[in-house]
Amino acid sequence: MNSVHSFNIQQNERFSNLIECLNEVTDFRIDRHKDHPLINVLMIAICAVLGGANEMLAIERFGKDHFDWFDTFLDLEKGIPSHDTFGRIFEWLYPKELQFWLWIWLEGANSKNFKHISIDGKVLKTFASKDPLCIVRAWIHELQMVACSVRVGKKTNEIKAIPEILKLLSLEGKIVTIDAIGAQKDIVKLIRQKGAEYLLVLKGNQHQFYKDVRDFMLDVSAKNFEDIDYTYRKTEDRDHGRYEVRECWSTEQLNWLEQKKEWKGLKSISIIKATVTRNGKTSVARRCFISSLPADTEKISRLVRAHWNIENQLHWGLDTDFCEDRSTIRKGHGPLNFSLIRSVGMTLLKNSPINRSIRGKRALISCNFQALLKTLLNIGF
Repeated sequence: MNSVHSFNIQQNERFSNLIECLNEVTDFRIDRHKDHPLINVLMIAICAVLGGANEMLAIERFGKDHFDWFDTFLDLEKGIPSHDTFGRIFEWLYPKELQFWLWIWLEGANSKNFKHISIDGKVLKTFASKDPLCIVRAWIHELQMVACSVRVGKKTNEIKAIPEILKLLSLEGKIVTIDAIGAQKDIVKLIRQKGAEYLLVLKGNQHQFYKDVRDFMLDVSAKNFEDIDYTYRKTEDRDHGRYEVRECWSTEQLNWLEQKKEWKGLKSISIIKATVTRNGKTSVARRCFISSLPADTEKISRLVRAHWNIENQLHWGLDTDFCEDRSTIRKGHGPLNFSLIRSVGMTLLKNSPINRSIRGKRALISCNFQALLKTLLNIGF
């Protein structure tokens, strides 16, 4: 990796803040096992993931390839840790603490305001286990940033993990969107108690409540009731032979809805109809939503589109660029801890001013000192 002698990385405020935050993570090891300072392990791992490493062996290789550079600001008296050392430390580190300090650094390094937080789960299917791992993440759309992650425990589901996520987040004045699994009364109550608004998909898991909302909104969209106040918005998209018409109906007229008082802050219900034509074939899909927001179809439509983008903006990228779905890291806290490092890497790469794809940025960083600094610290060449 080439060097830039005119730039002193240790004098950079953002770098100093990163070092300070990583030094706050508790080193659980007894003294005789501390051959390699914890800061070395965490710093090398973050840089290596930016430079294309997806597994512990690749992190070790990255550290050795760039030993001279790391040696300028880390204590490498005992050399670069082995891949087994990286694996053991990530296996034992406490994820909530690592996540807290990584978020403190990322939040402090970003001055932009944000409003929209999406919460969604992702199943990691690997050949190494018949028991797939599920991680629930909170994604900030405006910052292209993972705010936090929680591992779904065995013999449970996302319903248990979502409240953990919500308790970790500062939600005052924010808008939270969640898929149908988040349409639970206790989750809605927690969102409102934390000072946030919600927009949730409603499906058959809510039985009669879903049926009542769906039937009412289907009548509104089909018959355009003159005695009901509602808003309507229609958009059209054409892209590569695909033509989509999206229609949204929303109303705050809920006096008829018996279950309204059971859902804290419920103010509007909506239905979105998506009609897609491709290769001469047309499909129609409808989704119902409940929200504490007013019946503003423009805002609701935008939030819904942004929520589903989490698949393309985050989950798809973690699989294609970081090989997350093929990860063989399985022991202890390793899967979640390394997921946190991937998420930090994805955040930094998406916000990097380098004009390349994620894969192209990682390839450049692997051999270019300036590109690594520009992404890690967002500084110019």
